[in-house]
Amino acid sequence: MNLGEKDRYVAYVGFASNNAQIWGQYESLVDFIFEYYPATKQRFDVISMPILSVMSHGIELALKENIKFFVEYNESKNLTKFKSMTELIKCHELSKLAKEFNIVYSRLHKKLKLDNDEKNEFTRYFKILEELIIILNRSAETYRYASKIGKNGEFIKMSIDYSKKVDFLALKELYEKAKVLFIGASNSVARYTDFVDFLNGNPDYSKGKGYLYCQRLFYSEHFLESVKEEFDEKYIKINDSVWFDNIGVENYEIKVWKGYIYIIAIKVK
Repeated sequence: MNLGEKDRYVAYVGFASNNAQIWGQYESLVDFIFEYYPATKQRFDVISMPILSVMSHGIELALKENIKFFVEYNESKNLTKFKSMTELIKCHELSKLAKEFNIVYSRLHKKLKLDNDEKNEFTRYFKILEELIIILNRSAETYRYASKIGKNGEFIKMSIDYSKKVDFLALKELYEKAKVLFIGASNSVARYTDFVDFLNGNPDYSKGKGYLYCQRLFYSEHFLESVKEEFDEKYIKINDSVWFDNIGVENYEIKVWKGYIYIIAIKVK
């Protein structure tokens, strides 16, 4: 084994410094297992408990990160199913976390008066998540320990019913659809939340009653020029950073901030 091959075994684990990054690693591990484990020709019984634990914890992290995101942009910071964010963070019950996720998303959706199509899409994928959670039926000890014990070490119950069976092909299909929900829910309100971030970071910006034309875009000089060229073709150019849309009767102003491109729409009176 040469030095380059040995170096692959060295992991800079401290680089995963937040829950979103750890969630991403759980997702990568699940993808890896389902792609390569079938080639071993072994049954999934051999790794069923660890992979169910990995999938469950990935969902837990995804739910918690989504809840924190939606709470941040809601006027009310109060939770419904938990007394505090600390209690939520310590929770391992997927069904309880899912209910809070549904509530905080719906609350922000209502506040923003978004289209019902977006809410219907959320509801469709949320039902898939509920189906997935029923199959996992996961609590604090499930897939980690054989049984649940009390404070004095007394036996309370088995963690998993003896007759429980899981179809991993069906589980993976549900899991993939749940991933769409976890990413899509925040993206569906990103125009609003990105603009809030921009205004908070630029308090001197005087045209704060506008909205974002689209989600913020990753900045590069080449991409910025391509956006400007597209606007030159579609709208009336006012200057190098402002275009007028005579159909929507609004100006589009391009701002670059912290590595992102913000296209801000302002209604023209």
